[in-house]
Amino acid sequence: MSAITHYKEFIIRKATAQDIDFLISVICHAEKSGTDKFPLAWLLGKTEAELYPVLEYFLKEDIEGSEFALSGFLVAEYRGDAVAAVNAWIEKRNSLHLSSALIKAHLFKNILTPAEFQIFQQKATLLTDFMIEREEQVLQFENGYTLPEFQSKGIMSALYAAQISYHHQLYPELRKVHGHIFANNEKSIATCQKAGFTIVKQTFSDHSEIAAHFPYCSKVLLEKIL
Repeated sequence: MSAITHYKEFIIRKATAQDIDFLISVICHAEKSGTDKFPLAWLLGKTEAELYPVLEYFLKEDIEGSEFALSGFLVAEYRGDAVAAVNAWIEKRNSLHLSSALIKAHLFKNILTPAEFQIFQQKATLLTDFMIEREEQVLQFENGYTLPEFQSKGIMSALYAAQISYHHQLYPELRKVHGHIFANNEKSIATCQKAGFTIVKQTFSDHSEIAAHFPYCSKVLLEKIL
C-alpha cells in the first residue's frame, strides 16, 4: 500500500488486513503497558490466547470510531515488515455519532454470552472514576506500540505526527488531541511530551480489583492543542 509519509528509513502507511496479526500484538502490549497484567482479558473473562480470535474479529469488523478499528491504525514499516503502530479516531465523529465506549460495549456484547456480558458490566462499574471520559470531537490516540529493537528511534512520535496530519487534512477544524496513558508508563508519557502534549488530568483508584488486574492504579490524560 502506498505510504502516507516517510520517517527516516521507515514507511508510514494505513494498516491493511495483512497487518492484523501484528496489530493484535500491538493491542496486547499496549494493554499490558510493560507489565504482565492484561485488563482487557480480565474484563472479558478470557485468557490471552482466547483473546486473539476476539481481537481478530474486532479488527475485521473495522467499526469506525473504535479503538479496535483496523482502518484507524497507522503502521510504521521497515524493509517490508511492520515495526510500530498506533490507532487514532475523532471521538463521536462517525456515521452513527456513537461514543467509542458504546461501540466497544456493542462489540463485547457480540462475543459474550448474556451471563458473561452481565459480569463484564459489573466489572465495568469499578472503572467509573478510574477511566477518563473521552471528549467529543477530539482526536484520540490509543493502542500504540513499537517493537523493542526499534524503540528510542522517534518512530512513535512520527506516527503521532502522521495521525494528526492525516486527520487534520480531513477535518481542518480539528483543534485538540488526547492520549490516555497509565501513569507509570514514563517512556510513553515522555514521548507524548516531546511531541507537544501536556498532562491535564490524572485519576487514581484504590480498588483491589484495579490493583490486581491493571498495569497501574493511576491514569493520565495528555493533551495537545493544534
